[in-house]
Amino acid sequence: MIVLAALLALQGFAADAGEAPKSAAQTVAQAAESNGGSDLSELEKKLQVWKGRWGYNDGKFGCETRNTSGDSAVDSVGCQALMACLSPEEERLNAIAQGAGDDKTRGSEMQAIVAKAQPCIAEKRHQGLIALAQLRNFGGAGK
Repeated sequence: MIVLAALLALQGFAADAGEAPKSAAQTVAQAAESNGGSDLSELEKKLQVWKGRWGYNDGKFGCETRNTSGDSAVDSVGCQALMACLSPEEERLNAIAQGAGDDKTRGSEMQAIVAKAQPCIAEKRHQGLIALAQLRNFGGAGK
């Protein structure tokens, strides 16, 4: 496993990776099966507990949950937001990880890329939680 180092204190994210993000269909099915809460503020609190890592595993750029929120659909929202916003930078992140220089320098360079992605990540997380709350409130799940 190629580890894209550098712990990211930014919004509770850490750098590394495990599995590929779930498809939208898998996420919807997972949310519908979950009996977690459907209140947006409750979901936001759960996502604050979630910690994820991104990077490469078996040659695939992906995300894994390192500290679960206790709600697998919320965990999925966290990973999907990371991947949606960091996937466009995958080539650049990989080049840095494979490049010359010490771990600290490469980690700082990767942190700068992730810091720039924070507005995107925050927006995708918010959109994902809204969709999850709507699915649970109007899709019949969690009742």
